[in-house]
Amino acid sequence: MFCPECRSEYREGITACADCGVPLVEELEPEGAPIGDDVLAPLHVTSYPELLSQIVDDLEKAGVPYVVTAGTGLSLLDYGDEAGDSEPQPWEGRILVYGPMLERAREILVHVMETLQDRPVQSNLMSTRQRQIR
Repeated sequence: MFCPECRSEYREGITACADCGVPLVEELEPEGAPIGDDVLAPLHVTSYPELLSQIVDDLEKAGVPYVVTAGTGLSLLDYGDEAGDSEPQPWEGRILVYGPMLERAREILVHVMETLQDRPVQSNLMSTRQRQIR
């Protein structure tokens, strides 16, 4: 017998979880598979919203599925309670793409970076605060 909430195992004859108070089941549903790089692969991290916008625009045009996480609290996603204080961190944006299309997304990223490097006004977007995830 198992608790469907906390997944604790109980011996026969017990009908409810001592911790959760919910009725026990004979078998647990399989846990959701973690999302690996074959589903979502990290592409790029930047501290520039304009760069993020351009990359996303080009991914959209190319039909590459993506996910963006951005904000001043991403360390909370990475470290949870171990992140330390709750003070906002510098803004950061992360792009993940559909794993099987990672190579195409990298080509798009390189093209965007080269294009922006050629623009004098936006050359400051190529700072060391950006990093491509490989």
